[in-house]
Amino acid sequence: MQTIPGVAAVSAYGFLAELGTLKQYSSRKLSLISGLMPRIVSSGTSVNHSCLSKRGSARVRQLLYLDCMTAVTRIPESNTQYRNLIAKGKAKMTARCACMRKLLLIIRAVVVQDRPYRDFRKFPQNALDF
Repeated sequence: MQTIPGVAAVSAYGFLAELGTLKQYSSRKLSLISGLMPRIVSSGTSVNHSCLSKRGSARVRQLLYLDCMTAVTRIPESNTQYRNLIAKGKAKMTARCACMRKLLLIIRAVVVQDRPYRDFRKFPQNALDF
């Protein structure tokens, strides 16, 4: 995990302590456990807004947020995603949360593939299995 730009030793140990081995989770289940899945708040037939579910571990979200601040500048795909979401008019925190989820899936892919992070594009297309 520490080969990924932005993920330090404290973060890697924190993920292991909170989530255990990441090989046991699918990408969807990992997003649910971390609390990064969107929750739609609606009343009747009107959809008011969406927000993070926050049902998972707050510590994992905290570690991801801190790691994402560095990863957005160092991982080109995360930077592109962040810039595109800002250009579409999304709030900065919404764009960061999307990058947090992407970083979590990259961490999972590195652990499942059992090889160091070199470049996100070198992973097979189904490594993240969206």
